[in-house]
Amino acid sequence: MASAALKASVAAVAMVVGAYWYWSPFLAMHQLRTAAREGDTDSFNDRVNYPRLRESLKGQFSAMMAEKLDGATSVAAILRVRVPHWEPCSEWPS
Repeated sequence: MASAALKASVAAVAMVVGAYWYWSPFLAMHQLRTAAREGDTDSFNDRVNYPRLRESLKGQFSAMMAEKLDGATSVAAILRVRVPHWEPCSEWPS
């Protein structure tokens, strides 16, 4: 009997932890959205880790630019990334 009760309680705890792990991003986004809609900047700022967000965005942007530039350093290649439909004049060196 004690073994069955122990297994049931362990399973219940595992389910609660799993549910929290699954729903925590949704809960966090709900709290951020609510704070933004209500104009509660203090609550919003308490939930955002700005230094970590800045580093994450910097890394993602650097990876994206490196992929798009593919090692190119010329102004023409950089302008093609910034202005997708831009083509250099035929007399410009590449």
